[in-house]
Amino acid sequence: MDWMKDDGINIPMLNDTSRNKFYDDAIALAAPGKIVVDIGTGTGILSILAARAGAKKVYAVEQDQARAEYSRAMFERVGLGNVIEIVHDDFLNTNIPADIYVSETINTQIFGEGVLEIAEHARKHGGTFLPSKFEITAEVYDNHPIFVLCQYRSDAFEFQPDISIDPVFEEAIASSFQADNSLENTLYRANVLNGLFTQLPKFKDLKLQKLYTSEPLIVDLNQPVNIDNIRLTIPADISNNHNTNNIYVVITWKAHYQNVIMRSDETWFGNSSKTILRRTRNRDIDITMWYDPLIRDWRFKF
Repeated sequence: MDWMKDDGINIPMLNDTSRNKFYDDAIALAAPGKIVVDIGTGTGILSILAARAGAKKVYAVEQDQARAEYSRAMFERVGLGNVIEIVHDDFLNTNIPADIYVSETINTQIFGEGVLEIAEHARKHGGTFLPSKFEITAEVYDNHPIFVLCQYRSDAFEFQPDISIDPVFEEAIASSFQADNSLENTLYRANVLNGLFTQLPKFKDLKLQKLYTSEPLIVDLNQPVNIDNIRLTIPADISNNHNTNNIYVVITWKAHYQNVIMRSDETWFGNSSKTILRRTRNRDIDITMWYDPLIRDWRFKF
C-alpha cells in the first residue's frame, strides 16, 4: 500500500471523524437492499460500511493494483467476500448498473480528484450519487497573521516589483520565471488551508473578523453540471469598506446526502483560501473565484 505517497492512503484521512460519520450515516440511509458501487475503494472502508448496512451487492472499484489486492484480501478477512466484489479498473471505463454510487474522491479544492466526471459517469447509469450535492460559499475575513502561516504555495507568478525599472527587464523576468514554473503556483490560484478551522476553537483569545459570506452556490451531482457555472463572487464594496490593508478569502463547502451533512471546516480536507493584498487588486471590480479543471483548482480575479 502507498501509505506515504502524496495521493496515497493517509491515516489522518482514515481517522477523520466528521468525514467518517458523514459516510457512515449517509450509507446507512442509502444502502439497505441496494446495489452499491464504491468508487476508488482504497482500503475498502466504504464498501464495508455499505455491506454492513445491508446492501445486497457491493462493487468496489479500484484502479490501483496494490490497493485493489489489499482491499480484496480485507473483504475476505472480514467475511464479506461473498457480498463485495472487487473491480480492478478505472471507474470511467466501467459500465456497472447500480442503485447507489458512492465516492470520497473529494479534496481540498472539492473537485480536484475528478468527482464531477465520476458523478457524471454514474448518472448515465441511472443510480443516485453520494454525496448528492455541494453547497459552496466564500467567506471574507480581515487578514490575520495566522492565515499566512497556513499557506504553503508560492504567492507570486507575475513580476510586480511596485517600482519603475524597465519594461523589457520586467517582461524578461516574468517570462523566464513562468517558463520554468507552471500555472499551478500562480498568484491567482488558491492556496490550501488544511485543518486551521478545526483547531481554532482551542484558541479562545484568537479573534478573527468575518466581513462577508457569499450566497451559497449549489452543485448537484445528480444533475448535469456546467463547469463554467462553478463560480463565486464577492462584491467590490465588501472588500473596500474596511480599515485594514488586506483581506483573506476562504472557500468553504458542505457535502449533502438527504439530511446528512459534511462540513469542510470540520474535516481533514481543509479549505482553499487566498490572501488578497489591497495594492494588487482593482477596487472597482468584484472579486471572482472559479474552478478551473485544467489545473484542478480555484482561480481568482481581483
